[in-house]
Amino acid sequence: EWENGLREVKGTDFVGFSTAAAGVGTSVIVSDENGKTERHNILGEWDGDEQLGIISCNSAVAKAFEGHKAGEDVTIPSVAGEKEMKIVEVGALPEAVLKWAKG
Repeated sequence: EWENGLREVKGTDFVGFSTAAAGVGTSVIVSDENGKTERHNILGEWDGDEQLGIISCNSAVAKAFEGHKAGEDVTIPSVAGEKEMKIVEVGALPEAVLKWAKG
């Protein structure tokens, strides 16, 4: 199964993805009830880098954001259970993340 997946996988530069709503190729800034913000950069199925805030599109957090827009409330999983967050912004991926994606 893994071998088949590796044969079929194709890289992308994540440029030009729609930022109308959260999803693959977007950067999502969320805020908690105390005003603390977090940035999550949603990339491909096997991508992840905690330091750059890169999460897999298949992660539970990315799935919770999917299709939501700025101003909407979302419930996301956390180590302490679920937490309510407000989407502050959905935008293009930062340059550092695009550079990471290119390898």
